[in-house]
Amino acid sequence: MNFAEFQRRFPTQEEVFTYFKRVLYNGKVKCNHCHSERVYQRRTTPKLFDCNECGNTFSMFKDTVFEKTTTDLKKWMYAIYSYLSSEGELTISQLQREIVVSYKTAWRMLKKIRDLLDSGERESILKGGKKCQEEIEQDPLAQVR
Repeated sequence: MNFAEFQRRFPTQEEVFTYFKRVLYNGKVKCNHCHSERVYQRRTTPKLFDCNECGNTFSMFKDTVFEKTTTDLKKWMYAIYSYLSSEGELTISQLQREIVVSYKTAWRMLKKIRDLLDSGERESILKGGKKCQEEIEQDPLAQVR
């Protein structure tokens, strides 16, 4: 699957956020401070949530590689998908060409992906990554739409 096909699966940022809510939170976002489910997503900044219980504002990507990124999330998803599909053989130049980013950005993305996989949770990440890869190939948002 190339990046154009991947973008057809996730045409909007809203669908990307919906996918991540389902994957990261099983569809039920909870406050990371008080664990309340009484949270709402901001319209102007959809990656941010506000808690009705404690007033906390938090990102749905806290403690992930996406937390402070300014790179489009679809590009991140495709980078992870491509890296796992290639079984670690994806090069910086390949990624740079496919998702149209600078060499520096492609290098940073692959470094973060590799660091994540080299962490102590390598097996669970790979298992989750393969599951994510299979879901993407089967159009996971068909269940959410």
